[in-house]
This record gives sequence, structure tokens and C-alpha cells, in this order.
Amino acid sequence: MNRVIRPGPLQYAYLLLVPAIPIALGIATLAAGFSAEPSDWGSRLPSAASIMLLGLIPAAYVFGMSVELTDASVSKVFLFGLRRETIPLARMAANISTERDTEHGFDIQYVNFATIDGRGAFTLLRGWVWPGRDVDDLFVLARHMDTDMRRKNWILAAFALALPLSGLGIMVAAVVLFLSHLILHWPS
Repeated sequence: MNRVIRPGPLQYAYLLLVPAIPIALGIATLAAGFSAEPSDWGSRLPSAASIMLLGLIPAAYVFGMSVELTDASVSKVFLFGLRRETIPLARMAANISTERDTEHGFDIQYVNFATIDGRGAFTLLRGWVWPGRDVDDLFVLARHMDTDMRRKNWILAAFALALPLSGLGIMVAAVVLFLSHLILHWPS
């Protein structure tokens, strides 16, 4: 039983909305350099490439996510295999926690998977990022625990927290850099 689970097309579209912004800004910066008289795309290329890189890194993270199910274990893969969280099937436990979004009126289900007596844990957002039927199939394979399952792998938790926080700061810096570049190089 070898199976690879990836987010669906609508989940990819939802997750890639934010990374598409700096990619589009970088392309627009480069296009503005080509359309200027005289052409100054060479001077805009470094800023355009750095702005696009700010979107390409989270996009690579999203495209590099998958869950691999084998006869012996289940693994969540990050960044095309650079980071992997593996749980043996015989010692896998799971629980579901639900958060209610009162503003929009829907529930968000977090399905938490962990090793019962060791390292290894990950969470899948049912329906928002991962297809519901695939998450349900994994949930059926696990022992069900009603207790709170905390991450035993602090490196993964730190990585998961640092990526969006650093990305937010970089995104703000990229927008400020792009706007200042437009203001300073605006044709008169």
C-alpha cells in the first residue's frame, strides 16, 4: 500500500494566492523596465528577481508538501523531501480538534497525528489544505486519542512558526522596496 497524498487543485489555488502577489509585483517591475524609454530592465532586474523570490519560496513550500503512506509508516514531506516527519503506523494516534470561525460561520478541523511514545507529529487541515476523504482514510488507520496531543518535535514546531513570521516581515519589506523603487524611478 504505497500512496502519495497532495492538496487538491482548489487547495493549491487557495494556498498560492498570497505567494502570487510578490511574483506578480516582480514581473510588473521587470515589465516596467522593458517598457521604459530608454530601457532600464538591467537596473530593475535585481529588485524584480528578489521580489519574485519572496513569492517563489512559499510557493515551493506549498508545492513540496505531500503525505506518503506506506505499509509501515505515514510521513508528511516538506520542501520536496528536505524535511520529513514520519510516524510508524503501529504507533500512530490521532485526534480531531475543531475551531469555529464565528465571523464567517464555518468550522476548521485540525486532524492531529502523533507517535504514541516517541518523536513524530504533524497536523492536517481537513478540507482547507488536504482533501477530506484522504484525511479521513488516514484517521481510520490511527488509534483515536481524546487527550491533547502536543508536538514532541520542537524543531518542526519552530520551523512552522518561523516560516510565516519571517515571510510576513519579508513581504512587508518587499512591498516597501517595490513602492520606493517606483517612486524613485518614476518617469517625469
